[in-house]
Amino acid sequence: MADITVGYNGAATNTDGAKMVVDKNSAATGTGVIDTVHVKLLGNGTGCKVAPFYNNGGTLTCRGGAVSIGNITGGSYQAITGLAMEITSGDFIGLYAGGAGIYYATASLAGYYAGADKTNAGDTVTGGFGDVKFAVYGSGSTASGLPIAIAQYHRNNMRG
Repeated sequence: MADITVGYNGAATNTDGAKMVVDKNSAATGTGVIDTVHVKLLGNGTGCKVAPFYNNGGTLTCRGGAVSIGNITGGSYQAITGLAMEITSGDFIGLYAGGAGIYYATASLAGYYAGADKTNAGDTVTGGFGDVKFAVYGSGSTASGLPIAIAQYHRNNMRG
């Protein structure tokens, strides 16, 4: 499966503490299922989850269907496979990483964050973090079997 990505030059700094983040820089390019997620955390994350979010009049709202990606080792690029997170074209990917900061780089649009898990249907995330892209990327296939992706971070730049 070929990935569709939006790339940039790696993470410059990181967030602090346990954060729930959603990025408005890159939306899903199709409707289907995300089966692989790539993340880069500052520290070890516990109880990590990803979920789809949609723009609801300026507020990012969780669509529901969060998928647990477990405990994630920090400090380097990590890929989690075998997932089945439904996504709708135009959705954004959200990441909750308990106990860990999430890497980010500068970008043209604000990243959104919350201090707690907001991956339940109807939960909202409204806090602007500044002009950043968070290190979370998902890829999968559309209902027709064509590749789709959500790219908040070019996964090749997260390695190492």
